[in-house]
Amino acid sequence: MFNHEIFAVSFARTIDLLRTGAPVEQQKSSLRAVYALTSLASAMVRVYQDMLTVDDVGIPDSLPFVPRLIQQMRDHQVAEVAIAKGATPTELLALIRGLAAEPSPEGGVLDLKKRLRDVRSTAIMVIPLQPEESDTGRRGPSVTQAFEAAAIEEAMTAADSASVEPPQPPGPRLSFEFPAELPAAMPSIEFAMDEPAEPELAAAEPPAATPLEGLSAAAEMLAAPPAGAPAPRQLEPSVEQLEPQVISAETPLGQALAHVARDPYGTTILDRLTDLSDQIQLALREDKIQAALHAMSAVIAWEPEAPAGSPRNSYAIVLRRMLTREVLAQVAQFVADARLGPEATKVMQRGRSDAAEVLLGLLATAETMKERKAYMTALREMPDGLSHIVHMLEHTQWFVVRNVADLMGEQRVEEAVPDLGRCLTHSDPRVRRAAAVALAKIGSAATVEPLRRVLKEGDRELRALIAGSIGGHKSRALAMPLVALAEQEQDVDVLREYYRALGRIGTPDAVQALAKAAQPGGRLLGRRPSGPRVAAVDGLRIAGGQAAAAALQGLAADGDKAVRELARRALEELKTRDATITA
Repeated sequence: MFNHEIFAVSFARTIDLLRTGAPVEQQKSSLRAVYALTSLASAMVRVYQDMLTVDDVGIPDSLPFVPRLIQQMRDHQVAEVAIAKGATPTELLALIRGLAAEPSPEGGVLDLKKRLRDVRSTAIMVIPLQPEESDTGRRGPSVTQAFEAAAIEEAMTAADSASVEPPQPPGPRLSFEFPAELPAAMPSIEFAMDEPAEPELAAAEPPAATPLEGLSAAAEMLAAPPAGAPAPRQLEPSVEQLEPQVISAETPLGQALAHVARDPYGTTILDRLTDLSDQIQLALREDKIQAALHAMSAVIAWEPEAPAGSPRNSYAIVLRRMLTREVLAQVAQFVADARLGPEATKVMQRGRSDAAEVLLGLLATAETMKERKAYMTALREMPDGLSHIVHMLEHTQWFVVRNVADLMGEQRVEEAVPDLGRCLTHSDPRVRRAAAVALAKIGSAATVEPLRRVLKEGDRELRALIAGSIGGHKSRALAMPLVALAEQEQDVDVLREYYRALGRIGTPDAVQALAKAAQPGGRLLGRRPSGPRVAAVDGLRIAGGQAAAAALQGLAADGDKAVRELARRALEELKTRDATITA
């Protein structure tokens, strides 16, 4: 799983190790970590007001090496660095070497762009620091959520290519050690570093390889072999390398996107946006949904920063023409997709009322909870989206009401409690069951009365199911009603679920009630049976904490063997749990 803080520290550490000339093994280990993480997901690294974020997740500057990364990005006048998932080692090393080097007087961001152009990078893009960012706090144009592969970097920086830049002092040269055959898993490739090259050798490095050439070509580019050494063996590219980029700069869509990206708010923006919209429509007709989504996300990401007047109106006009109901219906199919979901959701949220109706239709017929959650997440971010969802609890088809009730419980939507309460009298028992479980999962104070009625009147199976759905401190309002119901409950299986629910709630009142229920009672009269006491001990085990442990300690010497043995096992489990938390 991609962890933003681990990535930030690994990325910053690699830059620092290159700057300080750390031992080779440390450099190898750090490089492998960065490469492995970027093989899992894309990353947008941003510095704003001396704060580092990765994919808009704040990274504390107390973490190791993070302050150095912030300083290096500032020194190079870099606001953001976009790294696409699957960026090649060649591209990553060009970026890291650029950030590790001292910036030239002409501008460090130009040096970085030149390094990336030299390796023909299509998966990494650097965005320069905007002057107004430090003055007004206004964020400059960003493509954070626009596209994973920054394939238009070459087109965006073509104007810089004519500038004459001074030669860079050579940094540590990097190369790769290859096994006999290229492994299927890219992270298994070994990284290694050579000693810094002499200036004349560095100037003689061969030209950059394309992204589709083998990794040996990347090694050849980054570290020319010593004189007289045999040329590295050319290897066939792996599957990951052969995977096409999302938007190629050479396609009409990539060119249209590049034309907008160069100057998102210029005088001819309406014409350029119109051309881009036409290319997006063509991509959708050709079922190139991923490329179309990236481009649409770019336009949506640029829109909020558009100055008032003609630029802002241009974005509004083009997005209104672009996001037709037909397009929204096509995009909505990918909201639950693992890869395309975030961008599809952003497009649907910009589609507003029309998109809400499309998503509501999909929500009504969704077959899996994963799909329902995805549609609901998108809807909840829309104006009045949640109210639309709640109203679906009044739908005429029973399975729609059941699906929405399940979703309300999973998402703990407290606003749905009144409607869920009315569903408890629905004509279909499947709806009544789903509504009761949803109320139990929400567990707020508003659910106490409707749940109390069901727990009193429902059959043993329903009572046990509801109790099994209650849990966590969020359900503390249900603790005392459960205690009262437990005192009247005759079925041991249902009682066990009540006590387990009290254990999950874990409030002082709940623990106290469990401790009382676990006591043996009188020696002759009022002696409690073993079954309910064992159930109460199980609740104490689930609750944990000092109060529960104290109660269990007293029960560890109980005269009832079943109670005694379970209390001892519970104490051992609590000790292990506490030790794990402390560690």
